[in-house]
Amino acid sequence: VCNIMSRPKKRTRAELNEDMSELYEGLMHHLHSRDAYEAEVRRFREVVHLPRAKPTEAHYVQYFKFLRDERHYAPSSMTTAFSKLNGAFVRQYGTKIQDEHPRFITLLKTFASGFVPVQSEVFTAPQIMNFLELTEDNGTQYTTSYWTVRKAIVASMMAGGLRCCEVISILRRCVINYDNRFEVR
Repeated sequence: VCNIMSRPKKRTRAELNEDMSELYEGLMHHLHSRDAYEAEVRRFREVVHLPRAKPTEAHYVQYFKFLRDERHYAPSSMTTAFSKLNGAFVRQYGTKIQDEHPRFITLLKTFASGFVPVQSEVFTAPQIMNFLELTEDNGTQYTTSYWTVRKAIVASMMAGGLRCCEVISILRRCVINYDNRFEVR
């Protein structure tokens, strides 16, 4: 039961700071996201030479053919661009692109047909060991500090079972570069 006359619980400064921090993070994410949407709309309007008028189906077709043929966008990148445009235009015109132009959506789906994404390959343990033991190959010296750091990273990844994104995070936060050595904290 809610008592209207009861006072709200007093909050500590730490609780208030935490709430403000969460609010700030949410706002920054929203602003960054808004910038990405606005940049996509600007790019769309520049490519189709449409300063303010409401886009037609022909404008959307022109833009996405541009992304596919001239910018060589993958279907997933075109879907991201479409989502940004759709979100911006829903706010601006009050309707979804797919509701007004269902044939365009069918065309957008055909852009993905026949597309084969590039699959990365995984290095085998012998390939990694060969790299770690390599000292010279085709005139390239693999004993310099540049290569020593890279070998240390590979050894850490392999020994720790880390993914690349985890290693990058560790390097950003935990590696200190001294004159003649690196220290991981």
